[in-house]
Amino acid sequence: MKIAVLGDAHGNLTALEAVLRDLAKRHVDGIWNLGDLVGFGPDPDGVVQRLREAATLNIVGNFDLKVLGADPRDPGAIGTPIDLWVAPAWAHENLSPASIRFLASLPRERRATVEGHSFLLTHGSPASSSERLEPATDVARFAELGRMAHAEYVLCSHSHIPFVHRTDGVTFVNCGGVGRSDDGDPRASYAILQIGKDRVQVAHYRVAYDVAAVVDAVLRRGLPEAYGRMLLESRTLDAVHGHPKGHLPGSTPARARTLENVLALARSCRYELGHAHQVTRLALDLFDQLEPLHGLDEGARRWLLYAGLLHDIGWLEGAKRHHKTSQRLIESSHLLTFGKRERQIVAGVARYHRGALPKKRHRPYADLSAEDRETVSRLAAILRVADGLDRSHRNVVAKLEARIKARQVRITCETRKPAREEREAALRKGDLFTEVYQRGLAILCSRP
Repeated sequence: MKIAVLGDAHGNLTALEAVLRDLAKRHVDGIWNLGDLVGFGPDPDGVVQRLREAATLNIVGNFDLKVLGADPRDPGAIGTPIDLWVAPAWAHENLSPASIRFLASLPRERRATVEGHSFLLTHGSPASSSERLEPATDVARFAELGRMAHAEYVLCSHSHIPFVHRTDGVTFVNCGGVGRSDDGDPRASYAILQIGKDRVQVAHYRVAYDVAAVVDAVLRRGLPEAYGRMLLESRTLDAVHGHPKGHLPGSTPARARTLENVLALARSCRYELGHAHQVTRLALDLFDQLEPLHGLDEGARRWLLYAGLLHDIGWLEGAKRHHKTSQRLIESSHLLTFGKRERQIVAGVARYHRGALPKKRHRPYADLSAEDRETVSRLAAILRVADGLDRSHRNVVAKLEARIKARQVRITCETRKPAREEREAALRKGDLFTEVYQRGLAILCSRP
């Protein structure tokens, strides 16, 4: 019997699909998944749904448990570093109720017997789902864990480093990581067990996938740059933090800190992660596809990113006039390191995500230069449409495509559920868009 063993997909659906395509060519009889389906990656719900269908056996990982217990509005978590707090909270907000129930139903370990051989499936080790086993782990510790296992084979992941270690009649097999590697090789990894009556053969495989596209998806969702660096550099979060001079192409350490500060402000205001990051993603997708129309640069794109994440923080003081409260909080927050001009632009874009359209008598909009007022209007027009496309706060729009016509901009949305509410809201909030860009707005929604 041929069994594929994989783990640590960590919300990276692109990598998982690449692995499943590779497995289809190898004609395996089953797939055993060793946990950590979610966390850090841009598509946690897609990964859970896919592995629920594809895997013969699933267990829960230590990060899955963090995600299940995450509370984005827990005041007691405010002291946690932003990179550690956002990943489980954001993943929790972006899981469907069905996916949350599925994760919660999974055991921490499973046992299986195939062809007379006994297997223990665990995420970390026989002692703990969070114990990190590596090739460099002390031999005495392997021997101790082997005595605890009560199995011939211990199958684990967690460290994201593939290896095989044999001690005192027990074989430890780490399958590596699908969604992220920690050994310097960015490719996805998994193992195949060829199980016969006489012996079990272990083979590890690496699968290339579009890492850059996943990094881009991470950033489009407003997640910390460090998560993208983990993928590109194939290192742990601690290792990434230990090399502060490293940064993604087109970025700088200063920009990474600015994003962390924006997220810290959003978090201090107990923002709704799922909605804020979904609106931000849609707004950035629109910005990129409408570049010939708006003509704005990368700096303006970053302002849209910050405004998207912060646009609803005014809800901290209630729904009434929350857009104006968002503006005030951005203008006054000590957490942000923006200069006065940048702060006013970001605050203005956030304010005009709803309510009255920009007017010269509004302050601080009136204090900006004519060029900056035009930038605020162009960015706010995009943000209003994006906000409408998540009117129900249900993450309905999976992706969109914008086409520029002579008299119209046509946005085609692929949706996960019926999206009548989103379409109507986006068209209603397209008033600034049609005024600024002098084109009609058409929105088509369809399900695949």
